[in-house]
Amino acid sequence: MTDLKPLPIIPLPAAAEDVPELARIQVDAWATDLTNSLYSPTAGEFSNAISRAVSEHIPSPEWIVTKAVDSRTGKIVGFTSLQLHGYEKPGSLHSESSLKCNGKREQGDIKGDSAIEVAFNSKYSI
Repeated sequence: MTDLKPLPIIPLPAAAEDVPELARIQVDAWATDLTNSLYSPTAGEFSNAISRAVSEHIPSPEWIVTKAVDSRTGKIVGFTSLQLHGYEKPGSLHSESSLKCNGKREQGDIKGDSAIEVAFNSKYSI
C-alpha cells in the first residue's frame, strides 16, 4: 500500500486580478467542445464572454467564485463559479461562513442551512 499525500491544491476566493487567468483556463478546458463552438465560434469571443461573466460574479453576493491554487507554484490551476439560488447572504461574499435559507426551494429536499454551511466551512477552513 502506498502512502497517500494530500494534493497541494488550495481553494481561495478569486479576485478581479485573477479574471484573465480564469478565462484562459476555461477556454483551454472547452477548446475541443463542439457545442461550445456554436455559442462562441472563436477562442477570443469565448474568453471575452467568460471574462465579463466572472468579473460580474466575483463581487456579487449571489455568487461564490473560488480559484484552485497549486501551493507549490502559486499558479491557478482551476476555478469554480457557483450561483446561490434561494439564499440570501448579507455583507461581503467571503467574510461570513454560513448562509440562511429564505424559504424558496425549486427542487430537492436538502436543508439549505446545513448544505451551505458545510460548503462554506469546508472551503474556508483549509
